[in-house]
Amino acid sequence: MAHTCFVLKLYLVLGKCAVCALISAHTAHLPPANAGEGRKETVIIKLIIMAVQTEIYLAGKLHNLVFYTMGGKKLVRSRPSNVKQSINTLTRSRNFGIASAAARVLRSQLAPVIPFPKDREVQNLFTGAISRWLGLSDIASLTPQTPGALIGFSFNQKIAFTDRCKIPFIISNNTGELQISIPEFIPTESFAAPAGTQQVQLSFCLAGCGLLQPGFGNRATKQLVLPFNQQLQAAQTLALPALTGRGTLLVLVAAVRFMNEQGKADNREVFLPAAVLWSVYY
Repeated sequence: MAHTCFVLKLYLVLGKCAVCALISAHTAHLPPANAGEGRKETVIIKLIIMAVQTEIYLAGKLHNLVFYTMGGKKLVRSRPSNVKQSINTLTRSRNFGIASAAARVLRSQLAPVIPFPKDREVQNLFTGAISRWLGLSDIASLTPQTPGALIGFSFNQKIAFTDRCKIPFIISNNTGELQISIPEFIPTESFAAPAGTQQVQLSFCLAGCGLLQPGFGNRATKQLVLPFNQQLQAAQTLALPALTGRGTLLVLVAAVRFMNEQGKADNREVFLPAAVLWSVYY
């Protein structure tokens, strides 16, 4: 008896289907051609699947592969494995979602003072700072505290706020009100301004959001326009209304703009400092 073995290898290659038929035939113990006996052949086909398709269209599931159509293209993906996540992993994931929602609300309130409100890198860094503060905490039982990971956060990665403004602000939190005490100072000594600066615009924005009540927000702003000269500026205190409900996160951001004699701000990145001066969670 004789048999011929054919081996067909079908390669499905990611992004493009390359069908490579490698047929190897070998015959053993074949009788002479003139023996007049019929030949019986056994054909063995082996499919070796590596990834995706274009010319041979499959649909459905095959082992851990799923063949499907999307956007007019024939694709294949592997089925996800069942992964058991630890309690810590689940907690971090939940808290990251809370941080992302809180950061979005806070950024919208801070948009008038921060220099790059739509910068994705800064957005991600701010979300990350809130997420690091939350860590593995249970948000439902989180006690009032100072979020250290937020204080000093810069909304401009090109320059630190303290590199442009040297004023030692004193922040005090009273019931329903935040007070910013500004000691006396000389502008030319307290601000590192670009050449040609005539005025300094100093802005404060108090933003708040509810971690236990998504969507809740609070915003209050104050702005000072100061002459850039060597005259001593008198000490003063600014007051901003602050909502202090349970589960509220508050952040106070300060920003500086340097104005020339035409009243135009210097928009170079290194002259647009903005940072979190103070933060609290109730």
